[in-house]
Amino acid sequence: MELLPRPETVPDVVEDADTLLGNARLKARALVAATGTAAVADDTGLEVDALGGAPGVYSARFAGPSATYATT
Repeated sequence: MELLPRPETVPDVVEDADTLLGNARLKARALVAATGTAAVADDTGLEVDALGGAPGVYSARFAGPSATYATT
């Protein structure tokens, strides 16, 4: 089996689930709906034990509400 990247014709998915697993499922389901083929996806984030699992799904915004990908 060969893994292929998301086709450029498939738009980014709004990642609004409450968990990293939930966001991965949203992305995989969107790929299946758009392509009709099986798909796998992931969502990355930090889950720090000392912070009670935080920031988790909010890792990208942990630097504050005005942070951008360029500054994080």
